[in-house]
Amino acid sequence: MKLLLVIGLLCSSFQSVHAIDYDTTELDQLIENAHLIIHGEIIAVDSEFVDVKIHKIAKGTFAEQRIRITKFENWTCAWRWSEYTFGQAVLFFLNKSELTGQWYPMGAGNEGEMPIEGGRVFYKSFGSKPFCKNEKRELKDGQIYGCDFDLQQAIEGIRTFVRDLESFHKMAESKKDSAFETENPFLALALYELDRRYQNTRRRNE
Repeated sequence: MKLLLVIGLLCSSFQSVHAIDYDTTELDQLIENAHLIIHGEIIAVDSEFVDVKIHKIAKGTFAEQRIRITKFENWTCAWRWSEYTFGQAVLFFLNKSELTGQWYPMGAGNEGEMPIEGGRVFYKSFGSKPFCKNEKRELKDGQIYGCDFDLQQAIEGIRTFVRDLESFHKMAESKKDSAFETENPFLALALYELDRRYQNTRRRNE
């Protein structure tokens, strides 16, 4: 209990000092701000990078069949669900460093790496949300707290969100919640989080 309290205080301190880096990157932000989103399989691991075989591209373009990605570094308030291992299937949300030219997963909390098992993609999430039953999920090589979605629906949801991004922003800004109806739960969660960001902005400006 004391250890958890100390960690909680440390994370609160980090959040107050480094709020921009520490704030959770929500699903809509991952999709909108990623330069490249891929379904890939880890085929090589070293101390700093992983090499990933690309199975499918959900957003962006990449000419090669494999990509080198900088590994996420665990820190006090966030850690990966497991060590990087050969054969792991992951849905990667990637950006490219302007300084080094290296690709890296988004999110200070490792939100930009979603493990894939049994045709399901696992999304790290906390708190109560519609379309996402948050609970501890046991994986082959670790565990994650959040919810899971059909992988193909997730990829289709990403592509729809990207394609209709401007329209979705306009609807969220105009409070047209009914226009967010969709049968794709992954897309529905992204739209819910987008709408919630607009709601929070309106409340702050009142």
